[in-house]
Amino acid sequence: MNVSNIIHRLGDLVRKNFSATSTSPPSQKECEIAENLYETIKSVKSATAYRYEEETTLDVDDEPSDYASSSDEGEEGRLVNYSESEEDEEDKRHLTNYSLEYMQEVVDFADAKDKNGKRRRSWKTVHNQYKALPNQSYVSRFRLYLEHHGTKRHKTIDIDEIVYKKFVEAREHALPLHDIDLQRWALKAAKEVHLED
Repeated sequence: MNVSNIIHRLGDLVRKNFSATSTSPPSQKECEIAENLYETIKSVKSATAYRYEEETTLDVDDEPSDYASSSDEGEEGRLVNYSESEEDEEDKRHLTNYSLEYMQEVVDFADAKDKNGKRRRSWKTVHNQYKALPNQSYVSRFRLYLEHHGTKRHKTIDIDEIVYKKFVEAREHALPLHDIDLQRWALKAAKEVHLED
């Protein structure tokens, strides 16, 4: 390795990329930097092997569009529809996402009992009140979701929010983050929201 070729090429790159208008006597700081560069070049020349290291960091947008509020609300403030077009809306009811509050409201309305302990409302009454429900099985499905503290989709959204908040907090404190940290936070959050239930 010819050190003079390296220095010559470095000088060419500096002249090409940093337009030096005039030369002035070097300052103390410039002399220190030149000495540090000399020591670096000297250590590179005497080295027998080279190792390349790369550090990858995650940067955070101040206003991420992917993590908009998970409580996106539809027409009545209770229903979120993810269907692709208005025509397919009737055929794709399974793509409709109901909030836990809406599910609780439907179940409470359907399970209301009169003074004798009998259910007061038939499916027809429930369907007239909540027209977004396509059939009676949704009420029993809502009961099951409420017993398990929400659907898997709700729980994964909660996990995403928890991990994202911890990520932002760690970045604000300039803490080093690794993918294992995100995995650990996600597993901990999964236990908190009872994902396995």
